[in-house]
Amino acid sequence: MKKNKLIEDLEQFFQQIQLGEPQRKIQLLSDTLERDLKIASEITNPDESSQAFLNAESSARKNLNNLREKYKVVRSKGFAIGKKLQFDWEAYLEEVKTLESSLLIPAYERIEEIARNAENEYHFSVDRRRRSEQALNEIIEDTRKTTSSETRETRVSLTEVSNKVIALTKEIIVEMEDDVKEIMSEFAKIDISEMDDASLVLERSKLESKIISETERNKEILESIQAQLDNITWTQDETGDIITSVDITEAIEEELISLRERADQDLELSQLGLAIGVIHHEFSGTVKSIRRSIRELKAWADLNENLSPLYTNIRANFEHLDGYLTLFTPLNRRLYRNEVEITGNEIKKFIEDIFSERIRRHNIDLESSSAFLKKKLIGYPSTFYPVFVNVVDNAIFWLKDHPIPRKIVLDADEMGFSISNNGPEISSRDYENIFEQGFTRKPSGRGLGLHISKEVLSKVGYRICVASPRLEKGVTFRIESIQNQNFEGE
Repeated sequence: MKKNKLIEDLEQFFQQIQLGEPQRKIQLLSDTLERDLKIASEITNPDESSQAFLNAESSARKNLNNLREKYKVVRSKGFAIGKKLQFDWEAYLEEVKTLESSLLIPAYERIEEIARNAENEYHFSVDRRRRSEQALNEIIEDTRKTTSSETRETRVSLTEVSNKVIALTKEIIVEMEDDVKEIMSEFAKIDISEMDDASLVLERSKLESKIISETERNKEILESIQAQLDNITWTQDETGDIITSVDITEAIEEELISLRERADQDLELSQLGLAIGVIHHEFSGTVKSIRRSIRELKAWADLNENLSPLYTNIRANFEHLDGYLTLFTPLNRRLYRNEVEITGNEIKKFIEDIFSERIRRHNIDLESSSAFLKKKLIGYPSTFYPVFVNVVDNAIFWLKDHPIPRKIVLDADEMGFSISNNGPEISSRDYENIFEQGFTRKPSGRGLGLHISKEVLSKVGYRICVASPRLEKGVTFRIESIQNQNFEGE
């Protein structure tokens, strides 16, 4: 329940941000303040006019405080949110910082500016100390209300826990007395005169075992409750923040969930890698046999005109299939003992070999600048080719349902490569999250491609990031050397 509430609140927050609602409300607030100050200036009584001035300014500040609270999402304690929701939560925290610095703080300053200008323009007679004191008292009052409210809720929670513990202990005592009465009743029914000593000891042991068993059960329950009560403790970290056992439990649960997700994804990648290796090995042997058979078929086709179209069709389709097999070659590092020179022209050709059919089918223009074609880097094709493939593959996916014209543009400069498309923009909340393992906005996506690209590039001193769009709209990815050592230009 708490998790679903958090998901809904975050989604609503991002929708409001995307629609520009905070900007509209702040503008409305400023307009309202200017109107109210003008009305206050028309009041003939100086004291009433000054009070109306203070009330208008106070109302504007309160409304702005309410607006700040409206865009505050509360993350309840006591449950782990998981990796996917953690991405949205971290994006929310970043968005709140931006909202605070770019809108809310300037809005408070704007209120001050409007009030100051109105004071000079309309010649309000307002004591500066009184004005500052009223603003300060408002903050103090709100602080006291908030603290008092939380204090009451904390005491209510404490009372509820206390009542539950008292009720439980009473219930255990009552049950224990009932058990004792039942056991004593059973003992009273035993005819001792008809029993020998061994039988009497046996019956007594049975009754004692019942009492001991009930005592141990109740003891375990009460010890468990005591342990929970003992865990109601807190400490202060080096910054002075309070850390409770709930915070520690949440952190452990989050780490456990993260480790489980990572293990599942690593297993999936391992299985995928093994499958590709097997397919490549088995298909290579099959291809040799098919090539030989096609050559034999050609001899028959040369002698029989009716076989010639069939031979041509089979050969064309096989060469198309064989072309995909050869695409695995630059991705196999074992074929390259040392790093090699890779040009932008080679990268573009590799991309065209893979995606030419999809690009044509979806009416997408793949463009490349002369700077891209001439750009060079030194490295393993198995490191860099899959990165370009992944970014272009994502671009095609998001472009295919986008209005025409659809463009993918490959470019380069002295710092590195850029891959741009004019499809849907990436939300600012996803700029960093899209490179996290498991994060995806694709339906049925796995969230692995960009994460793997980032990890692989980082190991050879490169990085991939989202940059400002190079086209009029859309998305641009940058692939750069961190030290800018391996790029060469012509």
